[in-house]
Amino acid sequence: MPAHAKKLLLANVWGVQCRQEVTITDFAGTVVRGDLLLQEECSECLGDVARVIEMK
Repeated sequence: MPAHAKKLLLANVWGVQCRQEVTITDFAGTVVRGDLLLQEECSECLGDVARVIEMK
């Protein structure tokens, strides 16, 4: 994956507690039903966030 695409995906996560677009940090990825699920913490409040990336 190109570096610019990776940066966009990681910086475009909705922070439920922050109620704004945030960056996911210290994430771990798993494949769920063929899609990539990134989970870990918000760069702003350190709350839990997740991002699903469709791999179709």
